Amino acid sequence: MMPEAAKITFSMAYERGAKYFWFWTSDHAHHVPFSEQLELTRKFVEYIRNNPRKKSSEELVSNAKVAIALPWGYLCDHYQWKHYTGIDPDFNTGIMWFSKNMEMTDRNREGIRYRDILATIVKQAVELPEANQSFDFIFLKRGEKNSDYEKIYRVLEAGEIVIE
Repeated sequence: MMPEAAKITFSMAYERGAKYFWFWTSDHAHHVPFSEQLELTRKFVEYIRNNPRKKSSEELVSNAKVAIALPWGYLCDHYQWKHYTGIDPDFNTGIMWFSKNMEMTDRNREGIRYRDILATIVKQAVELPEANQSFDFIFLKRGEKNSDYEKIYRVLEAGEIVIE
């Protein structure tokens, strides 16, 4: 994650109830060098000191009653977001990550291209905020259920969405 993005996404995630923050270590290709992790952590701890939460983490996290369930192993990033929406990602709305294990034109076991599944995910992720609906992304294996949400938009590997 770029340091500029971390400053925004860390505070946003904290304000929305996140408890854990993860750094990848190494180079700038897609990792954060340890010295930058330390600096970001110092600034983030200072941010927390100056901006105490008004609600507990549990209360903040429990706000979303709707989730988009991605098929197990599917992810997408800002590149796909821009590709499917034509809009540069706004770090205030969050970032999604992709898997380098699947090329955009690869087909899954249902014969559907990875890119088409991602397009379905992104389309739903755009529609919910437009309807003033907050949501979480979750991952569910085939047949796995989740009772933490009132409504789940489960994206299937066949390319359709089932509302549970």
